[in-house]
Amino acid sequence: MYCISVNYKKSESEQRQRFSFTRREQIQFLKYLRAGSLIDGGVVLATCNRTELYVDLPEGVRREQIDKALATYKRVDVKFVRAQGVFFQGKSAIKHLMRVCAGLDSMILGEDEIFHQVKEAYGLSGRLGFTTGELNIIFQGAFNCAKKIKTLTGLSSTSVSYGTLAANEVERFLKKDTGRVTGFVLVIGATGKMGSVVAKNLADKGIQVIGTRRTKHLAQMEREDTCSEQMKNIQMVDFEKRYQYIKEAGAVVCATASPHLVIAKEMLDKQSIGNSKKLFLDLAVPYDIEPAVAEYEQIQLWQIDDFNELITTNKARKKTQEKQALGIVGQELEALLKKIYIRQFWPMISRISAGEWRYRQLNEIKESIDSEALYRILEHLAGEEETEQELKVEC
Repeated sequence: MYCISVNYKKSESEQRQRFSFTRREQIQFLKYLRAGSLIDGGVVLATCNRTELYVDLPEGVRREQIDKALATYKRVDVKFVRAQGVFFQGKSAIKHLMRVCAGLDSMILGEDEIFHQVKEAYGLSGRLGFTTGELNIIFQGAFNCAKKIKTLTGLSSTSVSYGTLAANEVERFLKKDTGRVTGFVLVIGATGKMGSVVAKNLADKGIQVIGTRRTKHLAQMEREDTCSEQMKNIQMVDFEKRYQYIKEAGAVVCATASPHLVIAKEMLDKQSIGNSKKLFLDLAVPYDIEPAVAEYEQIQLWQIDDFNELITTNKARKKTQEKQALGIVGQELEALLKKIYIRQFWPMISRISAGEWRYRQLNEIKESIDSEALYRILEHLAGEEETEQELKVEC
């Protein structure tokens, strides 16, 4: 497996935006790679903090060809891909995926949202026929590893998501002068994954929330009991009316999956935004809010990268759980590699005389050796199979 990762550790949000994928683009890109015979299968993960491509390469295809294909599709120079990306192959790619699924590679250590985002990306590829046997084993192994970490450590029990951090920051901003919250918060994209977390957390704090939704989504929302239950204390207005509510809002949170700006300075210039101080939080990549709105004296603009200090504080509290979780990753990685290696070599080994005995022998010894030692044994047995076949031909 080969992985290209463009993530918050190396790239600022401006650079990450160049690699963002909509759901439709995820499908198109995988079709593009398959049509060029560059992959046997693949998964595209696209979140606000990372874009990652996991692919199963056919024999003869070089990783540099995948880098170039990504550059071509995103209309950037391949040097830009290599400057912004982090690259993993084989064992390191599997380990990276395990860390990502468990929230160990997230800006917010131990966050749960990424696990569901990876599952959704993998599920999309699976439904469209873009996964392979090896990718299935690897992703299922990574999911099992994340579940074990969640069960055996306290890493996610104190997990803080972007949604909860955003809600806490909004509450702090609204209370800073009087000690109590007045007014309401406008959450643009309140029916989406991130937006619904923010809206629900604010509502749970007793803060009035007005959320936007597009008219075309209303019928679907009314059919979904879980969504209706989650939003029962939140007033919903049409997305097209969002600018009308900004003047009276104490804070505005944007968390949509739109590829275009949701709040533009030009539109704000055409109407009064009031004299009171306002907090604008942009939790989207690409940006929902045009950065130029920060030119307004009344507006304090936060973008997703501005949460770094809060996240660092949160991470310090979780160092012990992180160490334990990394130990579990190591154990699960070894077990998964052994499974992959046996699967890889077994068609040849099973043809050796006394193949059943070999199978029992491997099962007995594989728990007492590491994956690299097992790989060497399997290579040796595969060599025996080749010798045996050559002798049969000579006879």
